Amino acid sequence: MNTNNQTPDFYEIYDYYTTPFYQTTVGKIILILLALCLLGAIVYFVITRRKKRKIEPWEWATHELTHLNLATCKNKDDYKKFYFTLSSIIKKYLHKRYAWQTEDKTDEELVSFLHAQGFELQSLEMIKKMSEGSLWIKFANEDALKTQAETDLATALKIVQQTKPIPAKDS
Repeated sequence: MNTNNQTPDFYEIYDYYTTPFYQTTVGKIILILLALCLLGAIVYFVITRRKKRKIEPWEWATHELTHLNLATCKNKDDYKKFYFTLSSIIKKYLHKRYAWQTEDKTDEELVSFLHAQGFELQSLEMIKKMSEGSLWIKFANEDALKTQAETDLATALKIVQQTKPIPAKDS
């Protein structure tokens, strides 16, 4: 027995402990809501970014044709790639502009198809002459190829400009 009438001192063996905010139920809910808001903002900006102004076919074709670089053409293989790209741009333009199935046609088939569709004769002749320019690759020298390629690029731009619809004037 303890005769001193003293009470024994008790000491806590654990430190004072609090739960961090992010581990509480309220903290977890707030973090989930913040993550959902961030995800929603990302989705919103992606969707609104896609709804840019619609590019018209003639604007697209002009952009593509002006970005064709003849300076990179050094040999006949480069000119073959240039003419393939030029032909592809014109075919895609005609498909976008008139909704004609032109992308799967060869140059000769394209000329025949456009003639059957009643395409403007002046533009049809330019397309025919441009497609003949791709045949020059086999026979012409580098300087003649460069001159012909420059002419055909200008012709392609002219075709796009001629087939662009004339805006209606408000009266």
